[in-house]
Formats: sequence, structure tokens, C-alpha cells
Amino acid sequence: MTPLRISGKNLGQLALPDFCPRCFWLRLHCEGKLPFQIFPSIFSSIDSYCKRITNTYYEKHGRLPKWFDALGALGQPIAIPHHSKFNFLDPATGILLTGAPDEIFKRPDSTLFIPDYKTARLSQHQDKLHGMYAVQLNAYAVIAEKTGMGKVSGLALIYYEPQTSVGADDVDSVVAPDGFAMRFSAKVLPVALEPDKIPPLLARVREIYDLQFPPTGRAGCKDCRSLEELLVLSASQLSLEEQWQLKVKLLDLEDELFLIYFQDGMSFDTPQAHRSGLPEIKKQTAKRDAERHRIRLAMEAVERQLRWGAGGKVSG
Repeated sequence: MTPLRISGKNLGQLALPDFCPRCFWLRLHCEGKLPFQIFPSIFSSIDSYCKRITNTYYEKHGRLPKWFDALGALGQPIAIPHHSKFNFLDPATGILLTGAPDEIFKRPDSTLFIPDYKTARLSQHQDKLHGMYAVQLNAYAVIAEKTGMGKVSGLALIYYEPQTSVGADDVDSVVAPDGFAMRFSAKVLPVALEPDKIPPLLARVREIYDLQFPPTGRAGCKDCRSLEELLVLSASQLSLEEQWQLKVKLLDLEDELFLIYFQDGMSFDTPQAHRSGLPEIKKQTAKRDAERHRIRLAMEAVERQLRWGAGGKVSG
């Protein structure tokens, strides 16, 4: 078997409601190094700050901050192993499962509790990501037990929600001579401990990775569509300047079409309005219908030129 490694978070992508096997195959074969991806360093800084808050508070007070109380007796934070040591080679699939937990607590009964910190608001969007996060945490649990750290007895997500509302009464409390502060409100969400979920997901990863060609993508996948557009552009016979001219022309045609719809009392998304039987109005309507047809044909021609390069020629 070809050696393969995957992080707990990337493994969790299989649990997303909009999972696309084609995109996943590409990420695996690119080793996660996709183009045009930038991760702002500010999030890494906030992540490190959240960990320092927890550990520094424990060192000073001998207990965890109050928001952890809902999870029971968690004990004390312990040193997080380096990612080069916090991993597990699954013998059934030959996949190296890796991870980097935000925190591990050693409970009074010597079992482990693993939370994961998210700098985000607990919203409907985050609910959609819950499956991915649950797999991520359970992957950490499997690694912790397989590496001999101890038995894991609990998991949780801690959402640190930025408090961005500020009024005249409290602005002075957050503004300092050299800057300003932002509060974070903690929301705790327990996660079910289900380590048995991990082996089938690893088997699925191996199944997808071993395919000679990428599988069919999920219907309606935006990333697949973007990839197709990139491939078309990269293979186009048109220069960048010619492509830009065509795109500008397409936008102009769209504006023309919109204006006609507006004049006819319609929009792109509404049904055709009732038309009067008066001869003059019928004549104007027929004229606009013909103009709409002309513009649509012109738009289709421009789109074909963009798609296939049209021999490198831009028509007038």
C-alpha cells in the first residue's frame, strides 16, 4: 500500500453534509497543498492565546476557568505531545492518523478529557461543521489511547465567540492608549465519544485515495465547478488580455439584458408579467423579445469563446 497520512480534521471532511469525493481525492493527492489558499496568521495567534489563558489561569488559581465547570471535574492541563509523536499508524489501511489537540486534561481518575477550541460563533453554519469536528475529536481520542497516553473519557467543543458589540457606556473599558481589547464569550458543547467511527472512515479514505482517477464529484459542488473553469482557462488559446476583453463584453451584454427586463416590468427571477393587447404595447413587446433573443445569442457566443478559446480571436 502507498504510504498515506491524514489529520483528524481532514478525516472529518468525510462527515460533512456537502462532502465531495472528487475534491477529497484531489486534496489527498496534492497532500493538502492546494493553490490559492491563504490562512491568516491572526487565527493561529488567537488559538495560541486561548490556550495560554486556560493554562495561565490554572497556574494562578489551581483550577480551570468557570466555563469548564459544565463538563465536570476535568483535573489539570497536561503537556501536549508534538505532532511528530501524536500519531497512530492504522495497520488495516496503512494510513498514519495525525493530530494536534488544543488541550488535554488529566482527570482525578487518571482518564483523559480532550476539548477543542473554536474561535467562532455557535451558529447554523457551525452546526453543519459539527460532524467534522466530532470526527476530529474522536480521532484525537484514538491517537491518545493508541500511543499509551491513557483512556479518554470525554470530549467537547469550546466556542469562543467574539463580542463585537460596543456602546458609549462600555467603550472606555476596552480602549487603551495603545489599542483596544475584545472580549470572548465561551460556549461549551459536549461531543459524543465514538472512537469506533474512525476505522470505517480510514477505510473510506484508502478506498478513495487508491482510485486511479478522481471519482465523480458531488452534484452542485462549487469547488468542482471552479476547478473546471480553471482547467478551461489554463487550456485556452486566448491571451489574458483577450480573456479580459471577452469577460467585459459579457458583463456589458448582461447589463443590456437586465435593462430590457427592467423596461418590460420584469426581472431575471420573476415570471413574465401579463401583457396588454393594445397594438402599440404588443409591438414594443415583440421588439424587446427580439432584442432579448439577440443578446442571449451574443452571450452564448462569448461564453463559447471563453470556454474553448475560439482560435485566439476576439470577435467584434
